[in-house]
Amino acid sequence: MDFHSQAYRQPLTLDYLLDDSLEAIAPFMQDQPQDIHDLVEIISQVKSQLQTMPTEPPFWSVCWGDPHSGNAHFTEDNQVTLFDFDQCGYGWRAFELAKFMNVSIRTGISQTVRDAFLEGYQAIQPVTPQEQNSLQAFSQVAHIWQWAISLNSAKVHDYSRLDGSFFRYRLQQLKQLSSPEWQLF
Repeated sequence: MDFHSQAYRQPLTLDYLLDDSLEAIAPFMQDQPQDIHDLVEIISQVKSQLQTMPTEPPFWSVCWGDPHSGNAHFTEDNQVTLFDFDQCGYGWRAFELAKFMNVSIRTGISQTVRDAFLEGYQAIQPVTPQEQNSLQAFSQVAHIWQWAISLNSAKVHDYSRLDGSFFRYRLQQLKQLSSPEWQLF
């Protein structure tokens, strides 16, 4: 069974999201030792930042895992149906919010929309300052996990885009998510 298909049964722990992702990514970067070093260093920093996150409700809950508009259908009367739960699992709700932020940043959704999303979420389920402060680190986690998922899909679908530029671009994006201006992209 591959990494991607295990997601719905696998708790979204840091070991799963980061360590298993590194295992999936590293073989593709064997000829880029500095890039692997940078990735390992970022993973270590992120794990350190998130080590005190609580793992009990309401902080730890069911996560959809793939929150973006392509996985939601809105009716004319504003009813929503969510689908595509293959990345679903128990995890931190802050990770779920950061996964949305990561997808939004990557696809060019404006800061105004991202802020409105977070405000709407907080109107229903308040986010603690610790969760708010974890969003950048969890956004990096989401980026690394999505990177590994795309690589595992490429193994199955034999994508030819997996050249050096693919890995350099993904690592560059990760480094941008590590910067103080991470939400400005």
